[in-house]
Amino acid sequence: MDQPSAATSTTTTATAPNPLPASHSTSTFSSQAEPLTERPTQKRPMEHDESNPDAAPADTSDEQQAAKRTRFGTRYLEDESQVFEQNAWDNVEWDPEQIEYAKKVVREQALTMVSEADRERYEAEAGEFWNKFYSQHDTKFFKDRNWLFTEFPELMPSENSTDSYHIFEPGCGVGNTVLPILQTNRNPNLRVYAADFSARAVELLKETPLFQAEQARCQAFVHDITSTDPYPIPEGSLDVIIIIFVLSAVDPSKMQDAMTRLARLLKPGGALLLRDYGRHDLTQLRFKKNKMLSDNFYVRGDGTRVYFFSQDDLDSMLTKAGLVKEFNRPDNRLIVNRAKQIKMYRVWLQVKYVKPFADGSLPAPLVSTAVVPPATSSPASGSGSKSAEMDE
Repeated sequence: MDQPSAATSTTTTATAPNPLPASHSTSTFSSQAEPLTERPTQKRPMEHDESNPDAAPADTSDEQQAAKRTRFGTRYLEDESQVFEQNAWDNVEWDPEQIEYAKKVVREQALTMVSEADRERYEAEAGEFWNKFYSQHDTKFFKDRNWLFTEFPELMPSENSTDSYHIFEPGCGVGNTVLPILQTNRNPNLRVYAADFSARAVELLKETPLFQAEQARCQAFVHDITSTDPYPIPEGSLDVIIIIFVLSAVDPSKMQDAMTRLARLLKPGGALLLRDYGRHDLTQLRFKKNKMLSDNFYVRGDGTRVYFFSQDDLDSMLTKAGLVKEFNRPDNRLIVNRAKQIKMYRVWLQVKYVKPFADGSLPAPLVSTAVVPPATSSPASGSGSKSAEMDE
């Protein structure tokens, strides 16, 4: 299934008072607790937002952005008066009133569900909606996901490594993940597979000069992860599968089978890395009437769809697929627009599950010691990019 790359959300001035309290706890959520979220403070919904988790101010250089890019969970708001001194704050916990507000919004959304006929149409024509999206936006809508090298050190090259290393991204879009990997990892024995539901997205990826120069190390193809058609990848051959804001675009009834098929491609000790929307994220709370398809599953104005996960959703699914949790944690982020004095509370989930060895043992957790490369402008990046992912 295709999912575009990292972008930044466009903001508008709030039209109502911010209902959030002045203080926020900085405690981290337990790995299996339902993530908490925020109330919307903006009137206009964001469209197609992947939310680059560590977007630096627009006026900084690439080197400054790289220096400021740190793993999430390290910036705590202890003094509310300082809220607009940074672009983002981590582990911002909600009080019971806020949790109940989010649940109330979702209950109200469920009163006006999309009709069964339209639900069937959105599923049957999913590929067409994605092709229209990429035909309209080309490669100019999303930024390259350079932040992933910080969050997932498995994607960073080992210095001077020539070992065989195979990475697969289902839902590659126009290459906002795979192109930075190819650009950064110069291992001649690296093999990157890239697949997308949208034929137009794959076509755009293949047109980039970097992809054309790297065809010996990268293979791109059209594939629907909900299909039972076999992948052109041997089972048990992959070191890493990276899934970024992709699974949420799949009909929930088809997610388990899709993850089980993907897990078979991993070699023992291989890792599945995933980042996606958490339950009650700002995006979910902004949906209006007649947008809910089923519980926590919505359709955007352009016909593409999005699901909002709990940690238990992902844990159950990946465990049933035969994988073992290394981590499954919420990224509860308060993002601020300092110029407009706007607060936006986001919830994403970030997980790593590994395939055990034959004897049931697991690989040692990987600790990042790598220097994050500066953000670069690959051919997939456009000047019109945004820094959030798939929102409406």
